[in-house]
Parts: sequence; C-alpha cells; structure tokens
Amino acid sequence: MKMILIYFMLFASLFANSLKVNVPEVDVSVLVENNQSNYVYEEERGSIYLDFKNKKELQNGFALPLILSNQGSGIFYYLAIFDDDNNHIKSLFLGDRIKILNIYIKNDKILIEFLTYEGKRTKTIFTCKSTKTKEE
Repeated sequence: MKMILIYFMLFASLFANSLKVNVPEVDVSVLVENNQSNYVYEEERGSIYLDFKNKKELQNGFALPLILSNQGSGIFYYLAIFDDDNNHIKSLFLGDRIKILNIYIKNDKILIEFLTYEGKRTKTIFTCKSTKTKEE
C-alpha cells in the first residue's frame, strides 16, 4: 500500500503544474507543462511561461503571472485567472518587459507591484471577488 501511495504522489507531482492556457491576444489554447510551452498561431510562434512561485489563491480559484514571448522584441506579462477546476478564465495585461516585485491580496483586491523597463515603480490593482475580475 505504501508503494502505491508513493507512486501516486510522484505521478501527481509530475502534473501539478500542467494547465490548459488560452494564449492572450490569439485564438489558440495550449497545454503548459512544467511551467512552459510553445505555441504556433498562423504565422506567429511564441513561448508561454507560468510563474508558479507567484501563485496566489483566490476564493474560487487562483491567479498567477503568465509571461508571453513571441517573434517580436517584447516579453509580455499578464495576470492569468483560473477557477477551482483549473479552467483559464481570463488574462489581464500588466506590461511589456516588467519585473514583478510583489503580488498580494488585500480586501478582495489583487495588488501587483512591478518595475517597468523605464525604471518606474508602478502599482496595479485588480478587484477580484472569487474568479470574476474587474480591472481598475
């Protein structure tokens, strides 16, 4: 019985960071495994990375940064919102080539502090009651 439990735990950990993600700005979904995946949409090719170290639990789901790099020069950051069933609900654009300093939840709001590539410190606030979000 112990051996079965160990195998189950190893198997579950392999897929713990696998999510189906809707690629922002294009009409394609990809399975992101081990935090990253590549995609092709018409002539566009790109990569997606999910930042699980900044994952925040919500009432009915979770949020985490999604980083998108395509054939252009930008590296685009989004806040991806998922429900309890790991369905990707939406992605909220944060910026191009930013550095996330902190993500925290306070009074049903997701607060994100980051630096832009111009060196400015910015604070973005999203209202989040369960997995329904409204950009402020």
